[in-house]
Amino acid sequence: EYQIKGRDSAKRFIIMANKDNAEKYGKINPTAEKIIEKHWPGLVSIIVEKKKTIPDYITKDKVCLSALNDITEFLTRRLNLPLVTTSANFSGEEACASPKEIEEKLRRVVDCVYLKGNKTLPGPIREAMEKLAEEIHGVCYRS
Repeated sequence: EYQIKGRDSAKRFIIMANKDNAEKYGKINPTAEKIIEKHWPGLVSIIVEKKKTIPDYITKDKVCLSALNDITEFLTRRLNLPLVTTSANFSGEEACASPKEIEEKLRRVVDCVYLKGNKTLPGPIREAMEKLAEEIHGVCYRS
């Protein structure tokens, strides 16, 4: 991740969680709990003190927790694990704002771009992603 994006190793990663497992990764205070209940899944992230379950190479003291959308909600529940991620950009650049921009800028370094409604699924992950896509009502495609 650091080499691919030209990322400073001191920057923290984002932990994708869900309402039921966020407390495994961060110390959820009453305010954070209210935000989670009201806004997850959604575009709201919270930054809280991390728990010891998160290694220092992920983040040193605080953890950014998010439940971005139905896909991350589905995956974190199904796997019963957090997803570790960053924004869709190279270090120092603005985050990509659309699937097309992700494809143009990051296609050579990403494994999968989630494109809701796209019916194409080339590559060796086709069958597995089709099955997953059926469950989350979308499609993942590999360029």
